Amino acid sequence: MSTIEFSLVLLVVALGLVLVLTPCVRLVVRRVGIFDHPDGDRKFHATPTPKLGGVSIFCAFYATLFVMLPFWDGPAGPVAADLAWRLFAPSLLVLLLGVADDLWEVKPLPKLAVQLIAAAWICTYPDLRIVLMSNPFGETFGSLGVLSIPLTLFWIILITNAFNIVDGIDGLASGVAFVATACLFVASVQGNEPYLPLLVAPLGGALIGFLRYNFNPASIFLGDSGSLWIGFLIAVFSIAGYNKSTTAIAVSAPLLFLALPLLEVVVSMARRFLRGQPIWEADASHIHHQLLKRGFTAKRAVLVLYLGSGLFGLASLFLVGSEPNRIAGGVITVTLVVTASLGLQQLGYTELTEVGRAFRRGFLYQRRIIRNNIIVRKLKEDLHVAASFEDAWPVLIEVIDSLYFSRAELVMDPLGSFGLAAGKTAEHTNQWRWIAEDRLEESAEADWSVISVHLGTSGQPTFRLELWRSREEEPLHSELPVLVDVIAERLPALLSALDGPKRECGTQAGEIEKDV
Repeated sequence: MSTIEFSLVLLVVALGLVLVLTPCVRLVVRRVGIFDHPDGDRKFHATPTPKLGGVSIFCAFYATLFVMLPFWDGPAGPVAADLAWRLFAPSLLVLLLGVADDLWEVKPLPKLAVQLIAAAWICTYPDLRIVLMSNPFGETFGSLGVLSIPLTLFWIILITNAFNIVDGIDGLASGVAFVATACLFVASVQGNEPYLPLLVAPLGGALIGFLRYNFNPASIFLGDSGSLWIGFLIAVFSIAGYNKSTTAIAVSAPLLFLALPLLEVVVSMARRFLRGQPIWEADASHIHHQLLKRGFTAKRAVLVLYLGSGLFGLASLFLVGSEPNRIAGGVITVTLVVTASLGLQQLGYTELTEVGRAFRRGFLYQRRIIRNNIIVRKLKEDLHVAASFEDAWPVLIEVIDSLYFSRAELVMDPLGSFGLAAGKTAEHTNQWRWIAEDRLEESAEADWSVISVHLGTSGQPTFRLELWRSREEEPLHSELPVLVDVIAERLPALLSALDGPKRECGTQAGEIEKDV
């Protein structure tokens, strides 16, 4: 009997055991009174439903392996049995953690601590660590060295909790887990990894059997005992298959067939962070909740998410094999990512909408600064070719108009060389005044910022250029000092020709005064 044939036997045995064990577990749970009660917020099931369904999957999975593997003399049998025994204790620890959480609601930090212990237990086995990195094209980047341990810990804890988050409506977590095991099975067969199908096949069979009782309307739930344990096991299986042959299951492949639970984790953490609430605090805004709020029935929502998970899983399988397959897988992946992004936008997450607006504002802000700096530096070039102040003034007005100033006026400083009183405007400068009437009318009650650029040449009247701008306009930042420098560099020399004899003179540096 070939490995694939025996794997299918294991699948059928595990399926049969779950079909028998789940009603027994359900009966015991009902008598003990361990129910998941609807709350109308996060839990939408109609009646109190028994939990601890993960116990029946755990028992069926390990009973199948420990009873059936010794009867098969294939070369992959001892390897699969050895891995099953090494996984038993840490996975049992995760199962017991889930049972405790189903019974007493374990706090986040103790729950994380137990998961770390289980993940660290796995890290004691060198062949169960992520030791190499490769891209979707099978190219290996090299050994991770000491980073393999923290990366393995992170991966196991991430996937373990991802399945726990996804377990929100009838049949979702168990169905998505089956998609993951199916992808692992196919990828390991394609990658010529004979021992891994012997492990993922009974898990897949147990999940199919459990869906008989868990699909909407569910008569029993996985509970944390099931979702945490299943996530833990799939995380370790993906590492085991990946480490044996980096081209068989590349780093990107597990990311794809686990796309839904990983997306749920990322979106949930982002939402909670933006809301200012603890990232581990449960809420009723998961992807499946949003679908229900938009009028989807529980069955339809689950089927849509099955479809999405299956499409990503199919894309992951294209990444295993020849180069044309990997290229096709890359194209499919990009298409799915774009589609998923568009779909996510339709779910009505206000947090993500605000983030998108902030990014757009940031892009427009940087674009505006670049535009303004270009305008100001072009002004510098135009002023240097201006032969007189009469030529420079309209060029200057065009620029300050484009920078949303509302008024510009050239005035003489107090007690200039013509002895004018303070605040007076020289008669010959009356023409050097510009007002944007529409902006002044719209901002009649505005808070004004008056920017005065002092322009002085020795032996000539001292002028200043006053620029008025509403504080309701987008503020100028790096553009403003550049504008002042450009004006102060060229205008004094042009102003010296307006009155009195022309003299060789230096130019004082421009200054900025801001008044209300």
